[in-house]
Amino acid sequence: MAFQYIAPRVVINASNIQTDENFTDNQLSGFFNQAISDMNLRLNINLPLVAFPSTGAIGEFTLDNAYSPLPAQYMMSAVLNYVSYAIKAQDSSSVEARDFFEKYLGNISFMEGKTSSFLTGDNAIYAGTESNYAEVDFTGNYFNPNGVIVEEE
Repeated sequence: MAFQYIAPRVVINASNIQTDENFTDNQLSGFFNQAISDMNLRLNINLPLVAFPSTGAIGEFTLDNAYSPLPAQYMMSAVLNYVSYAIKAQDSSSVEARDFFEKYLGNISFMEGKTSSFLTGDNAIYAGTESNYAEVDFTGNYFNPNGVIVEEE
C-alpha cells in the first residue's frame, strides 16, 4: 500500500479553519509537536518533532516539507484533532476542546497495534522498541527491563 504524505502546514492551516481561529505558525508548530509527542507516548513510537523555525539541518522536518514519518490519513485525523483541541483549550472553549480531544483519542485507539502497517521501509526507524527493550544507551546497546544488554537481531 502506497501512502501519501503532507506537510504539517496543511494540518495546522486546517486546524485554524476548523476552529475558526487565527493562531500563529509558532503557536501551531508547538501544538503539532505536542500531538506528535503525545502519539509517541501513547503508541510507543518515536516520530520526530518539527523544527520551527527551521535550523537548516539535514533531514529536519519543517512546516513546509512533507512529514514522511506519518501518512496523510493519520495527520488529517489524529494530529488535526489534537491541534484543534489545543487551540480550543487556549481560548477557553472547554466543550469544543473536549470534543476534539475525544476524537483524537478515538483516532489513537484505532491506530493502536497498527503502527507496523505504516511505519515500514524507511519509516521503520520511527517504530517503538520491542516490549522486551526498555532503553538504548549512548553506544546503541539495548537494555531489557532487567538491565541486561540485548543483542540486536
